[in-house]
Amino acid sequence: MSGGGGDGGDYARQMEQERQQRVAQAVNKINEVFGGKDHTVRQDLYNQQKKAVADLNSQEVRRQFDETARANRFGLARAGLLGGSADVDSQAELARRTDEGLMKATGLGEQSSANLREADERTRNNLISMAQSGIDTGQAAQMALAGMDVNARNAASERSGSTIGNLFSNLAWAYLYGQQMAGQNQGRAGNYSSGFGSVSPHQRYGGQIG
Repeated sequence: MSGGGGDGGDYARQMEQERQQRVAQAVNKINEVFGGKDHTVRQDLYNQQKKAVADLNSQEVRRQFDETARANRFGLARAGLLGGSADVDSQAELARRTDEGLMKATGLGEQSSANLREADERTRNNLISMAQSGIDTGQAAQMALAGMDVNARNAASERSGSTIGNLFSNLAWAYLYGQQMAGQNQGRAGNYSSGFGSVSPHQRYGGQIG
């Protein structure tokens, strides 16, 4: 009886050892597909993602700058304010917002790269958990490759459009200031015309002359 029990215990231990060996093999294969603990295989993709997203948003910053600068010059020119304090102030504000936008573009690239890395890490950890349930090395490799492909395609969508937002949406102030000044000048001219155009100063004077 005891011998039979011992044989059963040995068999159970052998089965557990084999299971652990399969798990270890599957985990090693998953880590191998993901490039090891340093993720060296995917590092190029992380760098490419950072650069692509940063470049895309930087281009959008420069596009917005060019568009706003043209509108700004137009407004100032119409108001005769080119070279004045409004011109200097608006140029300084344009430069400041452009610098902030380029810094934000760099940050968006870094964040996108970090998001891809985190997605890979989540996928890797999920697969390692699944390896505990018995997937073999072949399944582990296929699932790891599929997961990495999904993550890469999701990351690629971030390269299709900028997310920098409108950096200069309220910087039409120079143009609006120019329009306001022009309107005020027109208004003053209109007031003078309506107030004095049909009535002479002598007629409006109510006192005695001489």
